[in-house]
Amino acid sequence: MLKKNEVELQTVGALSLKGIKGKTKLHRVTTLHVWPGSTANPFIWRSGITKAEDFFDRDNEQRMLRAYLHGRQNCQIIGPRRIGKTSLLRQVERVASEWEKAAVVVYLDLQDARCFTLSGWLGRAGRQFGWPTPPASLAEFADCVDAMLSEGRHPVLCLDEFEELTLRRPEFTRDFFLTLRSCGQQGMSMITASQKPLSDLTEPGDPTSPFYNTFPLLRLGPFADADAKDFVNFHRTGVPPFTPVEKEAILEFAKGHPLALQIACFHVLEAKGSGESLAAAMRKAADDMRAHLPTGW
Repeated sequence: MLKKNEVELQTVGALSLKGIKGKTKLHRVTTLHVWPGSTANPFIWRSGITKAEDFFDRDNEQRMLRAYLHGRQNCQIIGPRRIGKTSLLRQVERVASEWEKAAVVVYLDLQDARCFTLSGWLGRAGRQFGWPTPPASLAEFADCVDAMLSEGRHPVLCLDEFEELTLRRPEFTRDFFLTLRSCGQQGMSMITASQKPLSDLTEPGDPTSPFYNTFPLLRLGPFADADAKDFVNFHRTGVPPFTPVEKEAILEFAKGHPLALQIACFHVLEAKGSGESLAAAMRKAADDMRAHLPTGW
């Protein structure tokens, strides 16, 4: 049984029912303010968004990346922790072939143990590109890239958590970065994601042409106010809309931070199902965010 404050109804007519005096009004549910327990909470994401239907916004950033890929250029995505760098890279992985028909996209998570050594990195990259035999050396990697380019294909290498490469300099030497730079000059595109610019992570004092100087900067920050509001207002099938008071609390809490928006929406929606107050939901959201970003956002 729903309470009056849990549902909004619209009268659609009246019927005479057998055994009941007078006419019985018929109503249609227009808005449900409680969340059915059988419906999955869509705001579960705490790591990178991996499903296209759950990726939201970043239209300007995608437009820039599309332009760079169209010109067979590189790009470095820079931003603080948990701002959505991985989600954006994953989106590129999904849609780059729609932007450029010749694009063949490889996404490498450099925190993957298989990428901790040069041989492991080469094998992982080769398998992702679909090469029959993974390269055993940097020279073989360059040969495989050349073969793709000669066939009219456009290799796109997405390197997430780029800092990991620079923490393993005995494995990933200057020769490694020179090889990637050379492949980029031939027509391969690279998109990196890191917290710091590549100029801080590689060799800023390199007297030759340094690796980083072919990578324009794309800084990733919080959502704009309009986009944050759109995120909260967005209709999700089977999920009750947030009330104006709930929306205000979520937006004030999150300040446009994508993870904070996810977390606040998650706990407010859970509170609808459990009967908890909005204040209790926001306290849980604050605890959740502190666990992810102890120094704030």
